[in-house]
Amino acid sequence: MISPSHAFSLTVEAAPGGFTASWTVPSDLPYFEGHFPGNPVLPAVAILDATVECLRRALADKNLNLSAVVSAKFLEIIQPNSKVRIELKLHECGDWMAGWASDDVYKKKLAELRIRL
Repeated sequence: MISPSHAFSLTVEAAPGGFTASWTVPSDLPYFEGHFPGNPVLPAVAILDATVECLRRALADKNLNLSAVVSAKFLEIIQPNSKVRIELKLHECGDWMAGWASDDVYKKKLAELRIRL
C-alpha cells in the first residue's frame, strides 16, 4: 500500500478562498509502477490521493479521509516530470473543489474534482 504522506512532496499555501499547491510529478512515484510501462500515466487514484493529501496538510489534520467522489473529470494525461498546480476551494455545501492545471505558460486544465471528506 502506498502512503500518500510519504509519496507526495507537496507544498501547500493559503490562497484567497482556499489553498494552492505546486508540484513536479516525480518519475519514481510509486503510483507509476505497472501503470503503462514504457508510457507512464499518473492514475486517477494518485490524483485523488494527492488532492486529499493537500487538504490534510492545508488543514493540519493528518486523519482526514475521503468520504465520496461527487464528481471527477480527468481532462489530460499527467506524465512523470509534469509541473502541476492544484487549486482547492471549499464549496458552500461543504464539498471541496479541486482544479488541477499544468504549471506552465499554457495553464492547461488537467483534472477537476469535487470531493467530500
